[in-house]
Amino acid sequence: MAKAQKTSAINGEQISIVKRARELANEGGSLSKISATISDETRITIRAITALLLSYNREHVDDFIPFIQQLRAKSIGELYAMYKNNDSLETICNVYPHVSREKIIQICRSACLSEFLGQPTKYMYNEDLDDASLQPEILGAEPPQSTEKSRRPKGVPAYLGELYDRPLLSFEQEQYLFRRMNFEYNEAAKLANATMSLDDGGDASLKNLYRREVERSVRSAENIRNRILEANLRLVISVVKSWKGSQPRFWEMVSDGNVSLMKIVDGFDYKRGYKFSTYAVNALKRNFTKSESDEQKLLAKEQSGYDELPVIDEGEDTQSDADADAQLLELQEFVHDLLKNLDPREAEILRRRQGIGNEDAATLKVVGGEVGVSKERVRQLQGRAIDNLRERLQGFKLEDFYVEDIFKE
Repeated sequence: MAKAQKTSAINGEQISIVKRARELANEGGSLSKISATISDETRITIRAITALLLSYNREHVDDFIPFIQQLRAKSIGELYAMYKNNDSLETICNVYPHVSREKIIQICRSACLSEFLGQPTKYMYNEDLDDASLQPEILGAEPPQSTEKSRRPKGVPAYLGELYDRPLLSFEQEQYLFRRMNFEYNEAAKLANATMSLDDGGDASLKNLYRREVERSVRSAENIRNRILEANLRLVISVVKSWKGSQPRFWEMVSDGNVSLMKIVDGFDYKRGYKFSTYAVNALKRNFTKSESDEQKLLAKEQSGYDELPVIDEGEDTQSDADADAQLLELQEFVHDLLKNLDPREAEILRRRQGIGNEDAATLKVVGGEVGVSKERVRQLQGRAIDNLRERLQGFKLEDFYVEDIFKE
């Protein structure tokens, strides 16, 4: 006889939290973002809210909270199979209620383009890319080139120093280039699907036309991607130079960092409104930390005499990277929300000093001149604001997000 499912009674406050979580989930929120929002509203730690929501869903399978969840490799394959079978988008969304509509379109079109090209191809989809009224803006003139140049760090060889001679991309340029790149990939994906849907006995000239258009769009997207990479290679050099113990492995870390930067560009969601360099530096540091941790575990295994190491599912590892990237952006969104609870002057000082949002970090002297106080007073106000924010962030896994790089004292 099957065991009856055991459920736990929840009190009035918990019921209110579940109700609020359901409202946010229906708006397309992820578990981490919902927990952060409710924590901000109730002063309950994020960890406690997350535990409550997960427990509720386990015990109420017929009335679960439909927050957005990430898909594993197997589920992605099944989802794409439905897409190839010409199942409607509504049908797929019903089968995967925990996945947003935009995410389902992104998965299906990326998989289709990858199959068509015979190589993995990923881009970030959003509904603006299919909005015909926005195409003139997307395909319009690029914003003016930034005239700002970054200074060459001491000790960087001359041939690497050339990276610092290239003009930096302004925030407006970043937004334009990332949107245009993803637009080109999206157009290629739609045409690839149309080409693959044609019968084998169909019009050969039409197939060739579609194929040429796919290749043109992909080539355009890759040119933009390469430009973004070239403009940000200096970030890898800067992070590696500042990394403790990097000197003996400088070139190895630069090589790994360049590969990481490519993945970071592919997974950056420009729609969130963040400056790419801020996101990329944190992601690079996280990747270097993960690599060091993996090396230490491997060394410990070898020294302990174990010859066999557990097999790691590469699909799950890739997914965990994607989860961490998403969490990083969600933390940054949470920080922006937290700033609203500060004294307006303190919040502005913190934004300017830390470069939060689209601003570049400013010195104590510059910020003091802007708000009309001394450098020492700016330092005091900044420290007080940071202490207030850190109290509010208790319960979050801060070590995963390099909060010390967001809140520099």
